Amino acid sequence: MSSKAVLKRFDKAKKRKMSSWYSHMRECYEYAVPQRETFTAHSPGQKKNTHIYDSTAIIATPIYANRIQQSIMPSGSQWAKLVPGRRSNGQEMIDFGGERITMQNALEKVTDIIFEYINRSNFNSRCHEALIDLAVSTAVMICEFDEAKGDIVFDAIPLSNVYLESGPRGSVTGVFWERKDNIRNIMGQYPEAVLPDKLKDVEKTKPETELDIVEAMLPNNDGEYMLHVMIGDDVIYEESFGESTPFVVGRTTVIPGEVYGRGPLMRVLPDIKTLNKMAENSLKSAALAVAGVWTATDDGVINPYSITLAPGVVIPVGSNSDENPTLRPLDVGGRLDFHEMEYNRRVDNVNRALFAKPIGDIDDATKSATEIQARMQLDLQDAGADFSRLVNELAGGVIERVMFLLSREGLIPPLKIDGENIKLKFTSPVSQQHDRDEAANLMNILQTAVGMGAPLEMLNETIRVEAIPAFLMDKMSGPAELKRTPEEIEAMQIQKQEAAQAQAELAMMQQGEQGGQGAA
Repeated sequence: MSSKAVLKRFDKAKKRKMSSWYSHMRECYEYAVPQRETFTAHSPGQKKNTHIYDSTAIIATPIYANRIQQSIMPSGSQWAKLVPGRRSNGQEMIDFGGERITMQNALEKVTDIIFEYINRSNFNSRCHEALIDLAVSTAVMICEFDEAKGDIVFDAIPLSNVYLESGPRGSVTGVFWERKDNIRNIMGQYPEAVLPDKLKDVEKTKPETELDIVEAMLPNNDGEYMLHVMIGDDVIYEESFGESTPFVVGRTTVIPGEVYGRGPLMRVLPDIKTLNKMAENSLKSAALAVAGVWTATDDGVINPYSITLAPGVVIPVGSNSDENPTLRPLDVGGRLDFHEMEYNRRVDNVNRALFAKPIGDIDDATKSATEIQARMQLDLQDAGADFSRLVNELAGGVIERVMFLLSREGLIPPLKIDGENIKLKFTSPVSQQHDRDEAANLMNILQTAVGMGAPLEMLNETIRVEAIPAFLMDKMSGPAELKRTPEEIEAMQIQKQEAAQAQAELAMMQQGEQGGQGAA
């Protein structure tokens, strides 16, 4: 692809964001995540929350990011696993490290290796940073393999520096990352880059000079991702990344025709701004309540334009009469109860949108364990609807990218998630909620049938009773090491048939002997 074509696509993606999204995103960061707001010019260490009077959204946003992470990608656990697809029974033999093993066993080993690399990487910290951006709009991460350390490394890309290019059916195809870096770092990262002639002397004399650099990751006609590194109008480096892109993008709510997500902070931004204004007015009201507002009469004795109200100050007045004093406090009316009620309502709206307090405050009335469990279950159900896209895009994207990198390095077989032979099953709390509901429905059916007096024979005519334990083990995420393999199940069935046949033959022999004794 020519540098002119890459630049044209970048300009189009940047204009789309700057014209429609820039101010909206910046305002969300300004009121809810001021320390991460990099949309406007800033310097390291500067104060970014000088105009914030209410910290409800500032406190709730990191809680939202943590709750998503623990619900979808819990730290230190295997929150997904590779399983045979709909056209596979898991018993196909494949090569794994020079050994022939079944597909089922290979997928279990690959899952263990994937999460060994993920859990020892910096994924948890970088994912939390990206999920804070998700609260506003879109989470963007980079996943690469550090050959020097032999580890997977992640990085969270600030949303202000990313420009997305939409693909078919609302997908994200191209990603542009605009940033500043000095020439020394650029050439260290891309040793084979060719700088424009005007920068070659600068590289030698002033290598610390900072430049605007754009990294464009775009798919070509062959389905491979190409990296185009640009400085100004010049492409200084290009590299093929194969069929996998290092950029992993996650969104929750996406409006048709849009490429950026709309996070919960966008939905409750009016409440957040109103809370900030109400908190500001509350401080002004508190100052009025403490200092008061006064009226003064210019009677030749007191000068109302130079008077100072402070403790210990003696103010000369012309009259102290109650009927006509020189200085009188002004009554200030107000409905503080209404202000508090409206304030609490909007705080609750923000906390509910960010899943900040699903069971209320710690000083609320004591709740039973059953009520807490029910609220947490409802919270997961609500989150499941909001996180369904995120699970596939972010969590699934991380697994697919890590699989590609480990396969490229020869650490796992070259497997691919296609749904036909291999599929990805999520086992995080949010993903398990649907499975638990199915298991609960089955148990309710069985309890109802037994309660109505249905015998086991009747149940067996309607339901494959022998398959119920395996179904419950799968839906309730029972330990995999306790589940029998198909070979073990087949061997047990053969053993039962042989035992039944032997018992039947023994019974016939005994019956024949008894018949012979009776004839004698």
